Amino acid sequence: MRMLVALLVVAAWSIPSFAVAQEKKFQPPEVKKIQIGFKTFGGDDDQTAFKVGLWTPIYVDIFGGTDGVMPKPGTVPPYLKITAEDSEDVGTEITVPVNVEPMKTRTFIGYIKTGRIGNLRDQVTVNLYINDRSIGRPSTEQAFTLQVDQHLYVTLGSRMADVHRAVRNIDRQREKGKPVQDEILRPFETTSFRNAVFENQVPRLPERWFGYNSIDMMILGTENRKFLTDLNLEPDRLSAIATWVRRGGRLVVPIAPANQDVVTALLSNAVWQPPIPVVPPAGEKPIKLDDLAGLATWGNVQAEPFIHKDPKDPRFVLPIRVAPLEPPRVRSNDWEPGGYNTDKPGAVPLYAHVRYGLGRITYIAISLEDTSFFQWKGKQEFLENTLKKLAPTTPANVAEQGNIRFGHDIPNDITTDLVNQLDEFDVRIIEFGYVALFIVLYILVVGPLDFVLLKYVFKRLEWTWITFPAVVLAVSVIAYFAAYALKGRDLKINKVDLIDFDMRTDVDAKGKPKTVRAYGASFFTILSPRIQNYTVGMEANPLFWGEEVKKVKHEGRDVDEVMSVDLLSWLGRPSGGPHDMGRGGGAGGFFRRPYAYRDDASGLEGVPIPVWTTKAFTASWERPVAKPPFDADLYYHVKDPQNRQIKLSGKLDNHLGVDLTDVWLVYDQRCYPIAGGLKTARAGSEPKKLELTQTSAKDLDRKWADMTDVPDAAVEARNVQFRPIGPIKHLVFHERTDVSNVVRNHLFRPLDLGWRVDKAPLGETNPRTREAILFARVRFVSGSAEALTSDATNPLPTRLWLGDLPNSGRPRPGLDGILNQDTFIRVILPVRPADE
Repeated sequence: MRMLVALLVVAAWSIPSFAVAQEKKFQPPEVKKIQIGFKTFGGDDDQTAFKVGLWTPIYVDIFGGTDGVMPKPGTVPPYLKITAEDSEDVGTEITVPVNVEPMKTRTFIGYIKTGRIGNLRDQVTVNLYINDRSIGRPSTEQAFTLQVDQHLYVTLGSRMADVHRAVRNIDRQREKGKPVQDEILRPFETTSFRNAVFENQVPRLPERWFGYNSIDMMILGTENRKFLTDLNLEPDRLSAIATWVRRGGRLVVPIAPANQDVVTALLSNAVWQPPIPVVPPAGEKPIKLDDLAGLATWGNVQAEPFIHKDPKDPRFVLPIRVAPLEPPRVRSNDWEPGGYNTDKPGAVPLYAHVRYGLGRITYIAISLEDTSFFQWKGKQEFLENTLKKLAPTTPANVAEQGNIRFGHDIPNDITTDLVNQLDEFDVRIIEFGYVALFIVLYILVVGPLDFVLLKYVFKRLEWTWITFPAVVLAVSVIAYFAAYALKGRDLKINKVDLIDFDMRTDVDAKGKPKTVRAYGASFFTILSPRIQNYTVGMEANPLFWGEEVKKVKHEGRDVDEVMSVDLLSWLGRPSGGPHDMGRGGGAGGFFRRPYAYRDDASGLEGVPIPVWTTKAFTASWERPVAKPPFDADLYYHVKDPQNRQIKLSGKLDNHLGVDLTDVWLVYDQRCYPIAGGLKTARAGSEPKKLELTQTSAKDLDRKWADMTDVPDAAVEARNVQFRPIGPIKHLVFHERTDVSNVVRNHLFRPLDLGWRVDKAPLGETNPRTREAILFARVRFVSGSAEALTSDATNPLPTRLWLGDLPNSGRPRPGLDGILNQDTFIRVILPVRPADE
């Protein structure tokens, strides 16, 4: 009996202990950490930074728990829902599918675009959904939000602390002849105009090109061989870098000679389409030089010669190993080498620029982490001068200010001017005096008049329970119908397309394009005549560049191929201080539900637009073009035996589906008008013969951009105030048109090709890239949105979808309302030397 009692007591104690043990063993899934942007210098790896108003990666660490976070039959697959507020305080949602093994932790990368500087916990939320039910989430780690006006440079592969120091010192005031002493790596500061971040883990690199949307310059470190090898095995991550460069990014590659074979393999990967025109050769032995005077001269370092002293005996100088940049049989027009130590034959370049798509790649023949570079006393001055030279230009007053103040309004912004133009509709604005008069009359009717009539005429004050709501209802109905009579019932759309054709990156031995790529950027605003949630998509139209619409198979039948844009998002005004991208106050409202991005961010669903309110959007895309849209044979002149001052001559034939007006050729820092425009060859027009002389050239400055001096350009009769010509012409060559360096271009720096408009050197002995840029526009059109969008005779470059997302299996919904359309094109054309 006593034994039985003892067993019962032991069992009573052991059952709870066993339950506790079982409870301890079970671990639920959990969101461990949330980080937004790239890692910062001077702090721990949990601190990140990003720019407001531009896309950036968001990293979410998920612990799978005991059962894992995995799809199960018959249930909704698990996913992350990431919400960020736009510039009008309305939430945007994008989902990321997740799959985590039991007791494992995985990092998932999403992409967000926030609308204003402020508390991230209020703007960005991340929820993990399992079986369509949300589980708890942590707060985000510390992230520094930068204004869209600031510069952000990223180093990939290593931290490169020297780059961070140089970036912080570029705009700092210093005593003449004395470098800034800043040997301590200071913490990240949001007030600095220029900022540096880094990423040294390949799995954390974005898999989509717009993950680098907020990056102004990228530096690829090449000392870490494993990083380069792993990156070469990740086509999606490498393709994101390649696409970012093609679309206007600036990539700097300082090459470690010991890893040149891996660097060459990386830059020759098939994801670079078209191929990079010049890639440093693999298999070549490093070159040994006693000094790198050419590199020091390029970096404007005069006081400290670039030599490598023997650490054991400083009296002796050791040779410096540099990477050979020049491959065999390179064509001089494909790159711009420099930094030669001597003018003697056989001298090697120490740096080189290669134009790739709309962007640029710069090679440096030595690693920025090399021992010889590290011990060079002029390294910091070299980095400061070189990074400033390679980065996009900054406003003239940055050096004077040294930093920017949080909440300070950003002046003179091109995108703000463009959005203001997109908001110009032919809607009658009622003057405030009439509105005030209407309010006064309403107060008189609902107050004194109602009282007088009921007390002295009808002598029934209790009737106010009927007359008061009746008056309110009647006045509301009158106001409603009066507003419709004045503003109309039509949906209205203002739309701008900028199309770039790259005919220079991939050319044959004769300078003829082997492949052509088209790059599109669209800006449009929708004016809604009613309260409505809109699904918004867009597709590129091959009819515009002279191709037929291809047929694809869908469910066993042939349908037209739909070429959806690859990024579509809201567009804000980059001015205004704390609400950096806002309109001067949140328009979100309590009842404004979030709207959703398509999973790949190529479209939007459920965008709320209140009655008679506008919302602006932007889209971008890239496509290979089967046939060149232009037949060009251009050649430049060096000699001038007849003193005719001819700069450029040849012929140009337009094979687009539309005529072009306001046509210019930009070459040698000047712009040349093409009289009469360019008619399309589809209508039987002959090629245009060109002979552009110095006397016909115009300065590529603000005067040209503001359309005050445009000979032979057709001036359309516009029935609306919508006129985006000025902002667009500022945008496309900003670094050249802003001669006073005061106008800012925050959101669309990659679209600025002003840096490509070179001045020809006095002598023609040095290789340089020769190209001309054609700028033109298509005649403005206005009318029925559906009629203009479906017109195959005068095709638009893009077709807007409202009510559905582009899909080859479904027809495009018809567009109601009125469309105002402006189209601009740029064509990068190769130029060869004349037979002189």
